[in-house]
Amino acid sequence: MKKASGLIIAAIMVLAAVMTGCSSGNATSDTGKTTSASTTTSTTSAASITTATSEIQTYTDSSQSINANVNQEFIIALQSNPTTGYSWKSSFDSAVITQVKEEYKADEHEGEQIVGSGGTDYFTFKALQSGEIKIKFTYYRSWEQPTAADKTEEFTIVVK
Repeated sequence: MKKASGLIIAAIMVLAAVMTGCSSGNATSDTGKTTSASTTTSTTSAASITTATSEIQTYTDSSQSINANVNQEFIIALQSNPTTGYSWKSSFDSAVITQVKEEYKADEHEGEQIVGSGGTDYFTFKALQSGEIKIKFTYYRSWEQPTAADKTEEFTIVVK
């Protein structure tokens, strides 16, 4: 009887170890943001980020229009360096789109993140209704008033 109990406990432990190793690939950071292990990124102007459930286009070139369908998400990626105090602030018509998420990823240099180096801000939006709008991003320090000299990016969004 003791031998059978020992085998059952061992089997349960093996099963638990296997189940832990077969998780969904999603991880939640201490900030509450969920990331997917299956996410891939590219530096092209309209790259794809593939997650386990959908494909979201990522755009970096403000000279190209972004076409989206109602309820479709898309990402705008902008280079930034928050250690300088600068950050991107967006303005847009919230009746046509909504911002779902903002995430910063530091650049890696030979597999390491270097303090003070830049990275990329990823802004995820969702199309709510048909229309054509512009999203304007301004790169400035939040404790200073924006000026005409601040860097800006403006993307045209066409929702069908």
